[in-house]
Amino acid sequence: MAFPDQGSIIISKTKFGQNTHLESNHHCDVGVTGLLCMPQYIFDNVEWDNQSSNKWVSLKRGFNDDGGIYSTAPGQEGSVGFFPQGYTSLAGATYSYLLASPGPRKCIDSTPTHGNRYDNGILCNAPLRSFKIYSRGVVAAIAPMLKVEVWFNNWGLAGQNGPANAEQLVGFHDIGGTPKQGYSFPIISGLEQSYRISLYDPNDQSTSDIPLDWVIEFSDPVIGNRFDVDDQVYVNILGRSCGANGNGLISSQHDRKFLWSGDHFIDDVAWGNNGACTSSPDMIPVDCSALVGGIVNDEGSIAATECPELCASSPCDSLNSYCHCGTPNTCMCKPGFTGPNCSVDVCSSASCGAHGSCVAKHLGGKGDVSIDTSVACICEEGWSGQTCDFNPCEVGETARTCSGSGTCVSLNGVTTFCECEPGYLGDNCESHNIALGKISSTSSQIQPSADAFDGNNGSRWESVHLVDDVSLTVDLGSIYNLEKISIYWEASAARQYQIEVSDDGAAFASAWSTANGASGLIDSVISASGRFVRMHATERVLAPYGYSIFEMQGEKYPSPLCINCSVALQLTLSSTLST
Repeated sequence: MAFPDQGSIIISKTKFGQNTHLESNHHCDVGVTGLLCMPQYIFDNVEWDNQSSNKWVSLKRGFNDDGGIYSTAPGQEGSVGFFPQGYTSLAGATYSYLLASPGPRKCIDSTPTHGNRYDNGILCNAPLRSFKIYSRGVVAAIAPMLKVEVWFNNWGLAGQNGPANAEQLVGFHDIGGTPKQGYSFPIISGLEQSYRISLYDPNDQSTSDIPLDWVIEFSDPVIGNRFDVDDQVYVNILGRSCGANGNGLISSQHDRKFLWSGDHFIDDVAWGNNGACTSSPDMIPVDCSALVGGIVNDEGSIAATECPELCASSPCDSLNSYCHCGTPNTCMCKPGFTGPNCSVDVCSSASCGAHGSCVAKHLGGKGDVSIDTSVACICEEGWSGQTCDFNPCEVGETARTCSGSGTCVSLNGVTTFCECEPGYLGDNCESHNIALGKISSTSSQIQPSADAFDGNNGSRWESVHLVDDVSLTVDLGSIYNLEKISIYWEASAARQYQIEVSDDGAAFASAWSTANGASGLIDSVISASGRFVRMHATERVLAPYGYSIFEMQGEKYPSPLCINCSVALQLTLSSTLST
């Protein structure tokens, strides 16, 4: 699947099937397009159903090697199976400065465990966004580089004392024979770090100011408008004053007038006047879920404020069209309608049921659109059939009750499984996780031990790096007969570790051990009793790091489905005690 090379592309309510391969910057090497080839692809309520071992994404394309950023939408962290558990963004391996980011907002090299899938890119558990500087009049043969320095200290520009924690040199990018030129790179959004950006001459290793007429662009206003969370970052652009009173804080709502519209490149008036770090005010936020005039059919539209008089006598029917005041008395068709007066309902033959919507509502209604009734409806999750009237969770042998402690889910419209509530596990959520929320301790931590037992699949316990002998202990509160212990490891797993039990928390006995541990779900079937359970690790899988365990839940699920499970250390009582 070839993705565009410019802007922010929101991929919404989409399911990707087996053997899907995403290609970034498809037209980056075509002279008339490309721009700076650092688009950001945002997954919004996306299902990733591809579990093949083949390459999932290609980041290297065209003039900007390793261009393109993949991220989950704000508020949906941990919900997209495209990313390994605990990670939310992906960028190219070129931008190695990201690897210096400390926990808990950590980035890792995907090569050791997931390199083939992610084109050996860099995975981050923080939002990555595009940062672009458009230049003009620069000759590629003698162009300077861009020097990017970053401090990870939560102090804004005041923290830029002493050497930077990391730096990156970014090469000049241009589309030959066009005015499209400049620099672009992925930036970590948030206030936990600050950046200093300057031009760099590799010959004498000197830095210089960014010219005042160049245009700066950070992320995209659609992030705040659609998800109600603005991207923010502290930047010190040499030669510029950014943010209120020069504090360096800019947001994705910064001014963008005259920068880009369809196929029209930056307008002459924008150079030196528009973009981030200029005197132009931020853009006014737009609520993409707002209802204009309370009309449901107008959800997401914007009231005409510049030219309302041109629509006063509009012949447009608000149910299927809207007035385009830029072209007086012209009706623009809403998705699903077509014809001279937008009177043709292209979805009328679809007959989608209560759990489906017409495909034309998603693909738009511009031009003459015909509907193939066999594929006319997009079904809600779990529903299938030509009119979205069948749900395997509801009828037949595949129906599930999930013991009242979970929700039946079908990813393919045929088979079903239970997504259990926190603390419950098993094929039908029939077993109870007695470790959930219990008191825990560890011999080493960067992120607290409680994160391995809190039922939150977005958190994890992490030990101090470069230390082999580490333990993680949970107090169950009472002595139990234990049957199974399952751990879902992050990439920073233990190769060699034991499961130990104790009645008093002092004298531990080994109940299970392995010398071949790895990332992912590891089930340890044991027959032991105790109040305290300890994971005792003695050898790491990844030499530069420590150990890390996710939250997870699920007992006998097939491995692919456990990607979205939620409890990291789960203990199942024997059948006589699991009630």
